[in-house]
Amino acid sequence: MQFKDWRLDKGLTQTQVSQMLSDMGCEVTQSQVCRWEKSVFFPSPKKLRAIHDMTDGEVTPNDWLI
Repeated sequence: MQFKDWRLDKGLTQTQVSQMLSDMGCEVTQSQVCRWEKSVFFPSPKKLRAIHDMTDGEVTPNDWLI
């Protein structure tokens, strides 16, 4: 599942997602989430792992390659 699709499906804002990831120990800003969703930048391996954990495996590192 694409990261943006997951976020929208859960009814979360980019700011809420960035706060959730920050609470998990990965400092993330809303603008980073925006750039990830637009494929301007990709998350670091540490942040990819946090995203995978936050989404209970619904978003995997491989989803960023599609």
